[in-house]
Amino acid sequence: MVIYNCRTCRKMISVSNIPGGSPVAKADSKNWTSEYGVCEKCNEIFCKKCVDSINKKTRIGKCRVCGQQIKIKGR
Repeated sequence: MVIYNCRTCRKMISVSNIPGGSPVAKADSKNWTSEYGVCEKCNEIFCKKCVDSINKKTRIGKCRVCGQQIKIKGR
């Protein structure tokens, strides 16, 4: 399992090849997620909650670092 941290809130992001996701991440949704976004230009990683927050503010998922589009990945 690969672990990243959200660029904004520092929530841990589980990138697992286990079907259905990591059981550890699923058991602790307060601190973990398996849904995330990656900036298409600078490759910064954001949890889905922060991407959704960015979308509400800017109406388009743009990276807070470089302004490029964020692509949703994960589950």
